[in-house]
Amino acid sequence: MSKQSNSAAIIPEFDTFKKMREERAEMEVEEAKAGTTSSEKTIADLAAHSGWSLIENHVFTRIQTLQDGLQTAISNSSDFEAIGQRAVVVNLVQEELEGLINFVRSREKYINEKRAQNNPQN
Repeated sequence: MSKQSNSAAIIPEFDTFKKMREERAEMEVEEAKAGTTSSEKTIADLAAHSGWSLIENHVFTRIQTLQDGLQTAISNSSDFEAIGQRAVVVNLVQEELEGLINFVRSREKYINEKRAQNNPQN
């Protein structure tokens, strides 16, 4: 005697997948008309997320910590070579961290400008 299962198999509806592909294709056409890409929008949307301000604050706090460490090395009369090396590292890290922040902010500005151009009544 065999046992029968009461669970039904999940059968995908291929019309649903076809509809999703068509919707995605329509979105890509709209993006091309607007001159933006979904990756740009995704990055720009980061800036609108509530967690973004927390990330920005953390990055700027870390930059300040690095700069404070450099000032401490200078005030402790560390040798010039050590101060120079530390200054180079601090500047490189600061540039990279600020570059990430600026990248997201510039995408946000660009996307907002494109949205305003495409929706002048708003």
